[in-house]
Amino acid sequence: KVESSFADEQGFTLLEDGEILGINSGNYNYQNWEKSGGKLIIKGAYTGTNPHEFCDTMNIKEVTDEHLILEQGGYEVTYIRK
Repeated sequence: KVESSFADEQGFTLLEDGEILGINSGNYNYQNWEKSGGKLIIKGAYTGTNPHEFCDTMNIKEVTDEHLILEQGGYEVTYIRK
């Protein structure tokens, strides 16, 4: 079970078996993830306006015990481990 004390906090939990749990992910239903070389690949479905499946491939810039930094198309996001 994933709990957050912040209603606007967003992110995900990557489980060892390839399952991914969204945190306040709204209309995004994550299905699975995989690591391929230096890339993180996340697959799922968007259920809002214009529903569709998606596959996001992001460059893994840095991984530590405290954070994960991903980059895609020049946009960088830092996720903090909780």
